[in-house]
Amino acid sequence: MWKLCLPYLALPITHIINYCLSEGTFPSVWKIAKITPLAKVSSPKELKDLRPISILPCLSKVLEKTMVVQIRHYVDHECVLPQMQSGFRAGYSCNTALAHVTDTIMSAIDKNKLAVLVLTDYSKAFDTISHNVLLAILEHIGFGTIATNLIRNYISSRFQCVTLEREISHALPVTVGVPQGSVLGPLLYIIYTFDIINSIKYCTYHLYADDTQLLHEFLPHETQNAVSNINEDVQDLVEISERHGLKINAQKCYVMLFGRAKIRKLIIPEIKIKIKDTPLPLVDNAKNLGLILDTDLRFKKHVSELLRKAYLNLKTLYNNRLILNRSLKIMLCESLVLSQFSYCDNIYG
Repeated sequence: MWKLCLPYLALPITHIINYCLSEGTFPSVWKIAKITPLAKVSSPKELKDLRPISILPCLSKVLEKTMVVQIRHYVDHECVLPQMQSGFRAGYSCNTALAHVTDTIMSAIDKNKLAVLVLTDYSKAFDTISHNVLLAILEHIGFGTIATNLIRNYISSRFQCVTLEREISHALPVTVGVPQGSVLGPLLYIIYTFDIINSIKYCTYHLYADDTQLLHEFLPHETQNAVSNINEDVQDLVEISERHGLKINAQKCYVMLFGRAKIRKLIIPEIKIKIKDTPLPLVDNAKNLGLILDTDLRFKKHVSELLRKAYLNLKTLYNNRLILNRSLKIMLCESLVLSQFSYCDNIYG
């Protein structure tokens, strides 16, 4: 409908957007989200079995896209974001992050070194952002009064309601976090966390939105000192994250040790990384941004999982071959099968 009416609505919409940008205000009617719960499992019994899908007004996203263009231009020009932040930035992707991490690990192994990778996980990171801290950060990096007021108006006085089976709940206020399903929210998050990595002294790091990876390479005789340094960086990361209102979920964090097999086997007992008093599990493989890493970097488990998914999807397509035309078969095959293989194929292929 919006596309059909666009010739008549383009001018007034443009006027509204220009007014919002110049006056630093965001329309209240565009700040109401409708949440639709979708089941993660076949028979959901608890809230954790549901995934909330947030639907925002269409015009809200038009204004947000305009804001994103201007904010992104500013933070890129002022070099605000860390170079190793690959999330929600032009020219960066999961591939960028994974290529950097795997290249660093392979380089360390080529030099007969070991490498420890710590994969961290934040609990509901986008939903726990402190509005006051965010606004203070924006002022710190040079946002003017109108720009700061616009963001303040955007994140404050927001409401959300739940829609389920044509029933709509009462709208309740949202006092923390950035809007789910928004265009601007992810960019605000990476600005919000841009200085968190300043606490890291010994490890190299790579970020993809709320995914933070710490990587430390060392010679075998330096293991004890390396473990101490990694633990110090992890603890500092936890503390500065908590000051930002973000919590690292130790139950979903993992440690991996890379190196030549013989040396690695000897060093494994010494690798003890903790978050506060919780020891992090040392694993042989872990999913990292959709790619299953293994300690020998042969990606056998990743390829096996791809083949399993491809088989199931191809079997489904084959069973429905008589009701699908050729073009639809090709489209489904490309989206359900080939896309899985092409994701980061330059790394594991």
